[in-house]
Amino acid sequence: MQTGFTSICSLLLERVAKSPNATSLTAFDHEAWRSWTWYELQQLVVGAAANLRHAGVQPGDRVVLWSENRWEWIVADLAIQWIGAVGVPLHASLPLSQVKAFSDHCGAALTIASNSNAFASLHGQKQAESQGGYLFFENESHQTRPKDRLFQTHGNGQNLADVSDDETLYEPCDLDSMTTILYTSGTTGAPKGVMLSQRNLLSNIQSILEVLPLYTTDVRVGFLPLSHIFARTCDLYTWLASGCRLVLARSMALVFEDIQNSHPTYLNGVPYFYEKFFRQAQQEGRIEDPGWLRQQLGGQIRICNCGGAPLPDHVQRWYDSQEVTLITGYGLTETSPVLTSSAPSQMKLGAVGRVAPGVEIRLAEDNEVLAKGQNVMVGYYKDEEGTRAVFDGDWFRTGDTGVLDADGFLTLTGRKKELIITSGGKNIDPSVIEHRLLSSSKVHQCMVVGDRRDFLAALIVPEAAFGDDEPSEWQNLAERQLRHLSRYEQIGCVVIVPEPFSLANDQLTVKGSLRRQKIEQDYSEAIEASYQQARRERVCR
Repeated sequence: MQTGFTSICSLLLERVAKSPNATSLTAFDHEAWRSWTWYELQQLVVGAAANLRHAGVQPGDRVVLWSENRWEWIVADLAIQWIGAVGVPLHASLPLSQVKAFSDHCGAALTIASNSNAFASLHGQKQAESQGGYLFFENESHQTRPKDRLFQTHGNGQNLADVSDDETLYEPCDLDSMTTILYTSGTTGAPKGVMLSQRNLLSNIQSILEVLPLYTTDVRVGFLPLSHIFARTCDLYTWLASGCRLVLARSMALVFEDIQNSHPTYLNGVPYFYEKFFRQAQQEGRIEDPGWLRQQLGGQIRICNCGGAPLPDHVQRWYDSQEVTLITGYGLTETSPVLTSSAPSQMKLGAVGRVAPGVEIRLAEDNEVLAKGQNVMVGYYKDEEGTRAVFDGDWFRTGDTGVLDADGFLTLTGRKKELIITSGGKNIDPSVIEHRLLSSSKVHQCMVVGDRRDFLAALIVPEAAFGDDEPSEWQNLAERQLRHLSRYEQIGCVVIVPEPFSLANDQLTVKGSLRRQKIEQDYSEAIEASYQQARRERVCR
């Protein structure tokens, strides 16, 4: 696919040329909502880019961006690209030790963080002894110099640095040079630094907009972490390309209020987000009220787009019954990310859509999904062996298994590395069983275990209203949900988990995937006790 785009920053320049005074971004800033025009956004990027140059950042240097979602994050990301440097976004929740490890691995020349206090505990405010320099969005420490702030304060708000004309020039980029390094969340094994180029990102932007067009009249509410490729490509860069308005939610805790007040036409989210509306409707007895969901989404919603994890069928059916278009897609960090997508007129229950324009997909003999296209990563940073391991010639091995039907729809069936091999030698894909259990409205979350054991167990997080149900009731539920599966795919015992799997307890990745090893380790005693009890009961029978 030949893209019509020349760089991410050129998208901003073209937008400013077309509609300089149109509202581009709305975000919370110093305890009040604020909006910027496209021209004002470009000026902020130019000023931040000049400050990065003054800090000594050169083209090709790696710049770590460690922060929660905020308008400064967006400006900093574009400013890093403006001068030809390489952005390395890290999720705000990462522990300080991991931030330092990733910064050292990529050889960061500079780290940009929310505030200086975040680094005080790690570096003891002895910045000169640490690798690279530091800039901050806020100065909360009295020991931090004003010039260490990426955005200087002047008058009533943020302004540009005073720079000469030659310093404001955009740095032309090579489409195939590395633009960003994204450290994967590491559900299995150590995280890897995914290298993406301008060409990778631009080709995927074009693919997305061909399937799901955006218009200048559209309003987006962004709440997914910008450090993750889903939000970065599908929220941030498609916003630049289309010229719609982006509203940056204040936080996940306030996102529902922000959605109602912003009246979005388009949302990107993960299944957990969309399921929250379903659970709320259940709790309030509004599950069959027509129009309830549309009202909760601000009244103007046109498309809800879901990715990052499997969407339960019952949630999809409910959105359909509420006449809210909820489409599904599939991708990985290594593919920038979109490989497949549904469209409003092309959807199939349980599938993740058709192959996106410019992307090729085929299935290996073991049904692993292989992908090829300009969106596929450059490779893993400083890991040639790891890079070779995930390529079969030009084809990228996704690690996911699936089936392609006659209409071209892809349905995912599991992860190769997550296969459970029982003591009887049976290979079992836990995601198939989990998907069926999650189709019950009583199950909030679940995970199946049983590797090298004689039967399977299910860890179940109940919906709040069913948390006091007897263990036998959960066993009966599992039998009902799995009655059409084979004997060795049945659940022999159930462990009721007292709290949800979450990012806070390190049992979910940033994109919502289960950290299976961590969960199994955390509940190892309860799992073992449940197995012993189930075996005693079998003997008694």
